[in-house]
Amino acid sequence: MCMDGMLAKRLVAWLLVSLCSVTAVGNAPSCAECDWGPLYSRLREPDGATWRERAFGPVWERRSTTNSQTAVVLRPLWSRETLPDADRAEGEWAWPLGEYSRFGREYSWRFGVAWYRCFDTSSASARWRFWLLPIYLQGRSARGHTYVAVFPLGGHIEEFFGLDTCDFVLWPLWSHYRVSGQTTTDILFPIWSESHGPRGERWRIFPFYGRAVRYGQYDKRFVLWPIWTWARYEYPGSEGTGWILFPLYGRMDLNDQRSQLYLPPFFRVTRGQRMDRIDAPWPFLQYQVGQRSRWHVWPLFGRSTDPRVDRAYALWPILWRSRVSREHAVERSYWLVPFVYWHTSTPRDEESASQATQAWKLWPLAQGRVSAQVTAWRILALWPTRDFAPVERSWSAWWTLAEYKRIQSASQFEALWGMVRWARDAERTRASLFPLGSVEVRQDGSEWSVLKGLLGFETTKERANLRLAWWVNIPWSK
Repeated sequence: MCMDGMLAKRLVAWLLVSLCSVTAVGNAPSCAECDWGPLYSRLREPDGATWRERAFGPVWERRSTTNSQTAVVLRPLWSRETLPDADRAEGEWAWPLGEYSRFGREYSWRFGVAWYRCFDTSSASARWRFWLLPIYLQGRSARGHTYVAVFPLGGHIEEFFGLDTCDFVLWPLWSHYRVSGQTTTDILFPIWSESHGPRGERWRIFPFYGRAVRYGQYDKRFVLWPIWTWARYEYPGSEGTGWILFPLYGRMDLNDQRSQLYLPPFFRVTRGQRMDRIDAPWPFLQYQVGQRSRWHVWPLFGRSTDPRVDRAYALWPILWRSRVSREHAVERSYWLVPFVYWHTSTPRDEESASQATQAWKLWPLAQGRVSAQVTAWRILALWPTRDFAPVERSWSAWWTLAEYKRIQSASQFEALWGMVRWARDAERTRASLFPLGSVEVRQDGSEWSVLKGLLGFETTKERANLRLAWWVNIPWSK
């Protein structure tokens, strides 16, 4: 375990012993649950399977579940979450400065612009890579080859951004790379380039002349790019030629469509078997019908549809709407960027209607989610986009001033990191205003306390007890 996590555990362990010893002297409930407001608390979550410990407001937190899933956070310096069922662990160092993760035998981390990844921690000859972008790259490839490069001086790289191998000297002076058997040599990139392989060939002296051939797909050429470009297409069912004399006119004649371009790329007319399209001018006015429909008057409004996706906007990029049809559910989303976000997921099967969910955010005030089993909301919501794990672990607790959760019949509310608490489940209802007072009502009795035991009273079916000055307990006849 890293040093920050060990120090945090020792500190909270000391605080736990100190606070709970005071509580025990006052004959309070067992240390299984402790509530000292923002200073320290250990309480069960409404799901009944999660214990949540916190200390010093949002600074330290630990979550643990009955299936051994744990999360430990020392905000904003360090966090770690483990998911044993998925054989996975991940966390952050002062996010977004650094992060790390483990999945099975694979381990990776990032700190600033330095990345490291080992694909098998159990092997002494495992595939690994270290990048200090854009200066230094080193590693071992899946073939067992080691490599190292210092940019732009020179070196050899493997498995880098889609490249199988890459060699370079004083880039862009000279480079040679290979992708899926296709080899390319560049001199004074992008001026001179030559490529050969099983998929095709390419040669150019940019911007004077160039030719690119993909066997069975196309043959493209240019002269004084971008002034003259020409192409022959050999796609099955879509064969023909096209050319552009930039910026005046262009034409494409395929056996399934015809296109004419005026002052390309601004004006275009296309008529074909799968679609008809008009741009007049692009990107401001776009109209298309066919397998995919499009009608845009940018930036005022626009809509694009295909069999599974329907998206629309108004006053781009402020208002958005989308409808995505998936195999088992239909998802709808609405945005008033960045202030309002609303998302719903509705199952297609009526028998699964209870699995419908909603999520919303009113930035920067609040956010929440709703389903048949769970309702949750919190105030504030300062992160302007969708939430994701690093933000949730390292930062969101700092601005969560109030939070409510309901899971089935159990519910919980708190404000100011535990200064105010209220909770209810099948066995009891409790409320507290730290450090002034607390009250709890159970099926077999009730209890109230002032200043954590300066004055308190507890009653059950069998007995009653009066507490004075934290340590004095006086039996009270019923």
